Amino acid sequence: MMNSFFGCAVYFAKSIIRMSMIIPWNKDLKERIVSKRSATVSLIIISSIAIGFLLLKLIIPNESFDYRQVKRISPQTSNTLLDLSQHISQTSRPKERFNFPIKLGQSGPVESLYSGPTQYPFYCMTLDSSLGQPLVDNQVGYGVPVYDDAEKRQNVIGYSKDCSANSSLSYYRINHDDQIDLL
Repeated sequence: MMNSFFGCAVYFAKSIIRMSMIIPWNKDLKERIVSKRSATVSLIIISSIAIGFLLLKLIIPNESFDYRQVKRISPQTSNTLLDLSQHISQTSRPKERFNFPIKLGQSGPVESLYSGPTQYPFYCMTLDSSLGQPLVDNQVGYGVPVYDDAEKRQNVIGYSKDCSANSSLSYYRINHDDQIDLL
């Protein structure tokens, strides 16, 4: 489609230029200048449209991300918001509600200790980060769907509003060609 669009644009631009050149020489100079200006303006407009179309093709991805979009927005959850009337070093830390350390293969806390209410929606990027699908945290439909098979995306097993993932550990090295290898 893009090739046919550019082909038509080039043909149209060439036609305008040809038309501006076949004006009989017995017309006055003013008419020829106006005609060449019209051809130039038309060429600029067509070029701008072609460039805009090309930019849209580059910006809009070919793959659909509909299956990863938030289906329903979760209500805000209340979390502590620190009173910073003094320097933060002088502010007492709220009591921790999570048992640290986070064990390998487990997920960490989703509640904030001092940044206030959690705001939704999140754009969940666990798939982009090679962590797999997020963990299911509700069946109400808040957040993004989690499928039994991420490739087929047929059977929704739950939803993830907080986009949690289990912790993992990977080792990398730089090889002799200065490339990064996963061990």
